[in-house]
Amino acid sequence: MFEPAKTRPLLSVVIPTKDRYSTLLPTIRALLEHIRDRRLQLVVQDNSSDNGLMLSYLQDYPDERISYRHCAQAISIVENTERALNCALGEYITFIGDDDLVSPLIMGVVEQLLSAGVEVATYPPAYYWWTSVTFSKPSRFHQPGAFWYPHRKAEALIKHTDPRAEVESVLASGAVSLFALPRLYHGVVHRSVLDRVRQAAGRVICGASPDMALAISLGLTARTHVIIDCPLTIYGASRNSGGGFTAANRHFGKLEEQKHLPRETIDGWSPKLPRVWSEHTIYPQTAREVLAAFGLPDTINYTSFYASMLVNEPHLRSLTWPLVVEHLRQSPASLPPGLGSLVRKGLGRTLRRLRARMAVAPYMLTHCPGPADCMTQLQRLTCPQLGLSPSNEPAIEHQH
Repeated sequence: MFEPAKTRPLLSVVIPTKDRYSTLLPTIRALLEHIRDRRLQLVVQDNSSDNGLMLSYLQDYPDERISYRHCAQAISIVENTERALNCALGEYITFIGDDDLVSPLIMGVVEQLLSAGVEVATYPPAYYWWTSVTFSKPSRFHQPGAFWYPHRKAEALIKHTDPRAEVESVLASGAVSLFALPRLYHGVVHRSVLDRVRQAAGRVICGASPDMALAISLGLTARTHVIIDCPLTIYGASRNSGGGFTAANRHFGKLEEQKHLPRETIDGWSPKLPRVWSEHTIYPQTAREVLAAFGLPDTINYTSFYASMLVNEPHLRSLTWPLVVEHLRQSPASLPPGLGSLVRKGLGRTLRRLRARMAVAPYMLTHCPGPADCMTQLQRLTCPQLGLSPSNEPAIEHQH
């Protein structure tokens, strides 16, 4: 069981942002109007060049639960997020984007996590495509205003996992996805775990992609992790977000053109990865950086990584093939498992495409004209009682 500080907020929702007030302001308003609990802290770390609109909003809609900081100097997304996390005072913390949303019932769930002594909780998030998104190939599920609520998959609402084993599984799969790693980005984490990350690595975010960096770090330090089969947040995709770029088929580019990346990441890019920023390359690069920060060797399965690149990033094959050839030259024994991985991933991609064409997905589909409507839908569908029992693992006493 945790021993919370009486004056500390129960939950901090952290939102790093830059030049995206068209989604940030509606998001803030929806969160504060649907979550009335005074134990909420909303941390907004703003790196916008001009924050006049935000200052006007704070003057027109004052709320003591907002903790707002602005930095006009251009900094990386990693630094902006690190600063936001350093301002989080809550017993638990969650990290979302400026077009993401949070369940109105999250405070009650966090109370249950606190009572049970659970350090990290993750869940299958819901998805919302803002009406500003343009799709290169629209479909029933992929269209502006679509709200996806995940169907229940597990027989039990709560599943306990081994965080360290999840890290090993992700590395063995090429580190191209978070899979079942514990998460702070669209997850809920007790502050004591972040304190342990800081103590071990010197900072909370040790890699170029904040979501993967945090997930690997939490996997290396968390002691209790539960997966709740009930979404507590919504992944939002708007015109200028990562999800929006993917929808428009603009989800890769030259490293040197990625202004959000730290300079040390560009200069220290792994020679085993194609020298391009994409959904598949940034995760293993980040995992490699986190392992180094923790003093651990790079144990990423690059055979599996190359198979994922060839199957899922066909537009980058000209950059991937030379690395595959060099990998096979240095490790000829990797050819048979590589071919097996290539077949499995190819079949998986084909199955996903068939499901998309048949408009079959593990989600309940509705349409919402705006973020406030998503919050209402999530409240209607979310399970407020999880039946968490106290953890058998010893919890770290909170440092007041």
